[in-house]
Amino acid sequence: MISEKTKTALVRLSDATKLSLEACAEKASAAVRVYRPVADVFDRARSVARAAAESEDVSFLEASESEIRQILAAVPEGVAETGAMLQLQLHAHALAAIIVTCFTAEAYANALSSFFAESGLDLERAGDKQPFERFSTVAKWERLSILRGATGLPRSTPPLSDLADAFAFRNEHAHAKVIPLQAAPVRQSKLPDPVFGHLDLAHALDVAAAYWNVSTEAFRYLSMPRADCEVSLR
Repeated sequence: MISEKTKTALVRLSDATKLSLEACAEKASAAVRVYRPVADVFDRARSVARAAAESEDVSFLEASESEIRQILAAVPEGVAETGAMLQLQLHAHALAAIIVTCFTAEAYANALSSFFAESGLDLERAGDKQPFERFSTVAKWERLSILRGATGLPRSTPPLSDLADAFAFRNEHAHAKVIPLQAAPVRQSKLPDPVFGHLDLAHALDVAAAYWNVSTEAFRYLSMPRADCEVSLR
């Protein structure tokens, strides 16, 4: 996206977000097709797993683990191998979609900030501990939503809290620090553990929805149609 004096990768990132979500959907559909003939097997395994999760009896947990193995043995080897590969690919595509969605949310906040600054709106507030340009993306969206005196988006509730959760998840991958297993903090996130968790299409869509809802709500508080601003940005 280019104007007479500036440029931004927002449109490229937005396109990448859409294509990443499309790739997720394709992999999810492929996995469903592979697993559908043995869906009843996985239903039985999940039922046993749910019962085990509600128990603290060690012997029951061990027996449940053995039972689950016996149930899953009914899945043909080819189906298991193909399904496992598709799940791995789905996780990778979902991770890419989540990360690029965060990039898009950041680029959009920066583009809007530039637009409003050029329009004469002051992005700074008394008491700010740092310049607006150094705000986190979540803080930028929070500030943008109150520029015209509205109550704005509270960071503690959706959709902004969901976007904050997505950025925390992105940072876990972007910085990827080595954490001792015993010292790992308890995660409070809608997204799975970066190491042990598995991402699927629903996770990617939830993050995309958080980004869309934040931007939509911000425009509502700004009392400005999204299309008017986007035409100006082009």
